[in-house]
Amino acid sequence: MDMLKTVKLHLHNNKPKMAKIHTALIFVYVCSAYFFILACARDVPTNSYTLLGHGDATPTGSNFTFVCDPKRYSSLGLDMTKFPFCDKSLPYDVRASDLVKQMTLSEKVLQLGNTNRGVPRLGLPKYEWWSEALHGVSNVGPGTFFDDLVPSSTSFPTVITSAASFNESLWKTIGQAVSTEARAMYNLGRAGLTYWSPNINVVRDPRWGRAIETPGEDPFVVGKYAANYVRGLQDVEGTENFKDLNSRPLKVSSCCKHYAAYDVDNWKGIVRESYDARVAEQDMVETFLRPFEMCIKEGDVADAAKGPVILVLFSAGGLDIGFAKNNKKIGGILWVGYPGEKGGLAIADVIFGKYNPGGRLPLTWHEASYADMLPMTSMPLRPVDSLGYPGRTYKFFNGSTVYPFAYGLSYTQFNYTLKSAVRSTHIKLNKFQHCYGIKYRAESHIPPCPAVRIDDMDCKEKINFEVEVKNVGDRDGSEVVVVYSKPPEGLDASHIKQVVGFQRVFVPAGGSKKVKFVLNVCNSLRVVDYNAYSVLPSGGHTIVIGDDITSFPVHVNFSG
Repeated sequence: MDMLKTVKLHLHNNKPKMAKIHTALIFVYVCSAYFFILACARDVPTNSYTLLGHGDATPTGSNFTFVCDPKRYSSLGLDMTKFPFCDKSLPYDVRASDLVKQMTLSEKVLQLGNTNRGVPRLGLPKYEWWSEALHGVSNVGPGTFFDDLVPSSTSFPTVITSAASFNESLWKTIGQAVSTEARAMYNLGRAGLTYWSPNINVVRDPRWGRAIETPGEDPFVVGKYAANYVRGLQDVEGTENFKDLNSRPLKVSSCCKHYAAYDVDNWKGIVRESYDARVAEQDMVETFLRPFEMCIKEGDVADAAKGPVILVLFSAGGLDIGFAKNNKKIGGILWVGYPGEKGGLAIADVIFGKYNPGGRLPLTWHEASYADMLPMTSMPLRPVDSLGYPGRTYKFFNGSTVYPFAYGLSYTQFNYTLKSAVRSTHIKLNKFQHCYGIKYRAESHIPPCPAVRIDDMDCKEKINFEVEVKNVGDRDGSEVVVVYSKPPEGLDASHIKQVVGFQRVFVPAGGSKKVKFVLNVCNSLRVVDYNAYSVLPSGGHTIVIGDDITSFPVHVNFSG
């Protein structure tokens, strides 16, 4: 936006601290103005609830109106033609700029926070930004309320539970259903159009209670969930592929939250409002910020039972259930998270064999001793040897677990066969691209050109491979094919492995299906070094399919 560029150039001449504050305030004003302008331009309606309050919304929606509606302005004693920001023939940035310019400083201040007070003299209505829709429209935020007309909305499974499906199309479909209900509630004056969802904070510590709201501990999976859920919330059917984003309507507006690296609420007296989280830039770039980038571009009663027991676990995340895992009287363990309003039927369908499950854990299930190894406030993801801290998440923790990340069983069995694969890639560097040094462990072989910074590369190279998934059991079923990459041996403080792709496929009993993957070399083989640079190391990488079911090497070579 040209206006924002101008603002930034102007503020660069001021004192740094004041510049940051001014930039933040102006950004809020511009965002508010843009939302208002888009509402006007796209005929996004507002109603008496957003204008006046709960008590003024009628059950029939008879007070429903558009913001830039001549009749509405007339009822307010205003002439809409005198306000350029309501002129649909003007570009959005011109209209937003006009609205901001017409507001006084005190009026601008009143638009900060989640409750916008409106500007009556300009016809700008009151608006409550805070509505929630993590797994269904919720009345947690003041922008939404239920009553006799709309007593409730559909409650889908909690996010950590839906994430276990590893099913991108399901995540998008849930978003679409949620936004349809949200839009209907808005039309009846019971909700707004802006939703503080999804929560895409990567789960760093299994003790965090709000892990239930998130898609888990892997930044790639979290990012994929974010992208699909946001598209489900925002896209209007038939307009998903509009090239001009300014002309693409929004069903509702989504907000990926919260601050990056947030995952402490109240632990031993340490609260989120005052906790000073010191995060290494390396971890910030590699893990905590990646989902946000992708958003934008889960009493031992068994011994008393006479027959086999199915242990059904309702939990926000992982539990140490070692007592049950090896108990011969427990015939099966089913983690259901918090499964939503149809959860009872779904659980029964699985237990009695009507439905063949195929989910995967989006979190590592640690042994209880893990919680004693490090404080919850320890932010590093990599092990801290000097303090005896283990690593966090499957990417950096190499100890024993109850169940590993992406673990899951089915009523059938699958075999994988690698049918074809690209096993090397040669990249010729131009005069503007240079070799970059990265740290290796002692006595490790260091290639002549250890790495190249990804920002300096075109990143057009691909890794193509095909896997045949065969159902060797007697039940139809779905399998989640998870693909990881492992960096070259000897790299210092790198991840153990990282998810670079996944697909959920249905395979009938006795049948097979070929699954194709096309991975971008830079995105899939990248490593973030100590200086927080994303680099592509040369040497022998490894692509791992499934839980080390099959793998193949990929050699990266640079030449001048």
